[in-house]
Amino acid sequence: MAIKEGRERLGKWPAAPDPVGEKRGRSYRPTALLTGLRDAAPASFMVFFDFDRSDLSSVAQATIQQAAGAYKTKGSARITAIGHADRSGPEAHNMALSLRRANSVKDALVRNRVPDNAIVTVGRGESMPLVQTAAGVREAQNRRVEIVLQ
Repeated sequence: MAIKEGRERLGKWPAAPDPVGEKRGRSYRPTALLTGLRDAAPASFMVFFDFDRSDLSSVAQATIQQAAGAYKTKGSARITAIGHADRSGPEAHNMALSLRRANSVKDALVRNRVPDNAIVTVGRGESMPLVQTAAGVREAQNRRVEIVLQ
């Protein structure tokens, strides 16, 4: 009864907006807008490493396969492999280790049919930890490579 009374007071319900835009001659679709937003945001993946190592575990290889698949789905993209290290060991050693890790990921991406010239490697050493620690502390989450597709 209350709904009927409310309708009588308001009169006719307003027409729903035309989300597809066909009545106004537009050709966009809401899903296309959402797809555009999804494609604009860079996709990223993380690969983790054992202490003082740059070899890839089976979990890391599976993550790299996912990243390669995302690259193929996206069509053309740039990939940046950013290597990191924890704060144990000398800074120069960690810088070189982070670059070895990034190159290890790049090699695996190339084996998964991502073109070599689509991948840039960067080593950050211990300068950008995921988890803040004191000097000399081993932290597994800081021993990583971030794979960013843009």
